[in-house]
Amino acid sequence: MFPIVAIQGGLGNQLSQWFYAHTIEASGQFQIDPIYSKTTNGLRSFELYELMDRCSHIQTNGDRFIHRRQKLFFRLLDRAWEIEKARSIVEAMGYFREDPRKDQPQSRGKKGTRRYSKGYFQLQEKVELSKIAVCNELVPIVEGVLKRMQRKFNLPRNYSVIHVRRGDYQPQVFTSVYLGILDDSYFSEWVKDLNLTNLVLLTENISDVPNLISKVKPILALDKNQTSAWETLAIISGAQNFLGSNSTLSWWGSRLCAIQGGDVWLPSEWSFWKNVITEDYIFLGCKTRESRWIN
Repeated sequence: MFPIVAIQGGLGNQLSQWFYAHTIEASGQFQIDPIYSKTTNGLRSFELYELMDRCSHIQTNGDRFIHRRQKLFFRLLDRAWEIEKARSIVEAMGYFREDPRKDQPQSRGKKGTRRYSKGYFQLQEKVELSKIAVCNELVPIVEGVLKRMQRKFNLPRNYSVIHVRRGDYQPQVFTSVYLGILDDSYFSEWVKDLNLTNLVLLTENISDVPNLISKVKPILALDKNQTSAWETLAIISGAQNFLGSNSTLSWWGSRLCAIQGGDVWLPSEWSFWKNVITEDYIFLGCKTRESRWIN
């Protein structure tokens, strides 16, 4: 039986989970368990079909996902793991849970066979272990999408990008479960300091950032109504300069942008609560920008 990794969250999370799966055992072979349906659950959908087509490591069984009985078994383990007294037993069966927020429950990280892993898996060192797979599987897909975006939006040869994460980062009750929202000044002062032109602003909803748009005056402001997550990632990858948010999609955009020779910045703190070790997200060549938060 090959190790299984749960695929969930938005595109950024799914990419982290996908490439973590390559690193679990020496052969790189793995299976996946898409938590969401093949269409959508109203919030998220499985985004990695094209990666599946390009990858020689994934094990398939006709429908390309784990068997329905396996899925049910691991859902039961999920529920059992939530009971603190049962965790040691569940983890002894090969179940592993990971969360970058250190104040959230997660597995103890003991060595042993990992039959099923569920988490975020965005640590830079893990991604570095799968860098060859990233270049062979992901980069060609993103390059193809970028060419379409260049034609569609008539992007200039040299452009800069800011990726503003708001949307579902704005809960009614602000607790440490949520990482926090970066203030407009985090973005606008970067634009001013670098004296940037040909700026593209990417976000989930344009209606969330009217003041920022008036300050930085982008040549393009695009949200989910104009670009998919893959298209957002591709536009970021082609930037000459990129400033990201505390978002997995931003992180993957910055990583791909750096591979293509762009200059990239990420927040100096990944969480308002400082419950995430930011150093885990910083890679060689990535610069940081002081985090400024909306309280």
